[in-house]
Amino acid sequence: QVGPRLAHRAVEFIDAHHRSNLDAGSSDPFFLLYMSTAIHKPWTPPDVFDGTAVAGATGAGEKADMIFELDLEVGAILQALEQRGLSRETLVIFTSDNGGIEADSPDGHDSVGGLRGSKGGIHEGSHRVPFIAKWGDGTSAGSLIAPGSTSDELIGIHDYVATLYDLARQDMPEEQARDSANLLPVLLGQPANPPLREF
Repeated sequence: QVGPRLAHRAVEFIDAHHRSNLDAGSSDPFFLLYMSTAIHKPWTPPDVFDGTAVAGATGAGEKADMIFELDLEVGAILQALEQRGLSRETLVIFTSDNGGIEADSPDGHDSVGGLRGSKGGIHEGSHRVPFIAKWGDGTSAGSLIAPGSTSDELIGIHDYVATLYDLARQDMPEEQARDSANLLPVLLGQPANPPLREF
């Protein structure tokens, strides 16, 4: 029940912040770091998530059911933002801190997408992960990040530090996160010249 509980707490946090802003007549921003445990072992999918069957739902094993649970968790958070009118001004990033693991679903699912290596190793399969960002309502007119856009920039999870400093309009201390790059230009579709990092 960890996944449903964490997702419900995230939605409760969004609710509380939204109510606080309404009561105060303000539009203060919030920061929510949501770290799902869904795809980590042991794979123990819940029977249901908000009325949707999870355990056995995919027919491809417990790992696949946990990936489905992760979809439901993220969907609940995105729905909470949409229902409260917060989608348009909220930057949402979906990513991982490391690559997949070797033991995959019985149906042959490849969690590293054909790359060599896996979690804990030195090869690309250990480190290349999905990075999906959404900032807006999903329409071209209502989104700061163009829907469907892609980038070939080489980025890392530690780039959040410089990016968050910029979003908060704060100067990052010189001794902090020296290898962190601000991702905002990349997210907003501005060409990085020179590239953030060389391949």
